[in-house]
Amino acid sequence: MAFFEFNALSVILCGSFAARVFIPEMDKLKLDDAAHAHKYPVLVLLHDEGGASMDLQRTPAERLAAEHGICIIAPDVQHTLGTDMEYGPNYETFISTELLNICRTIVPISQDPANTWIGGVGHGRRMAR
Repeated sequence: MAFFEFNALSVILCGSFAARVFIPEMDKLKLDDAAHAHKYPVLVLLHDEGGASMDLQRTPAERLAAEHGICIIAPDVQHTLGTDMEYGPNYETFISTELLNICRTIVPISQDPANTWIGGVGHGRRMAR
């Protein structure tokens, strides 16, 4: 499974962030979709406290996504476990809104909540909107 890493600015986090985007295998990509009408399901994978997005390479989730044509977004969430903090960054808000919208400008991922999941080490819930 191919991936790329990017850094961008976040209004919600009041600073920059890094994320890895894993794209489906070539046989699962709709390369003839010139209008970019096909939107891929997306899985946001979070690392556990003290980890990084690199920890999620070569995992069962990556293999499952490769087999079923799902994009994976793995942001670095520092030591927040992907939650909004009372005295710190609001990663839950960032992930559920800004991160996905930034990634939608880069890769054709679905906006449908039924095709958007979140999980990871020590995490796992369906995103609610």
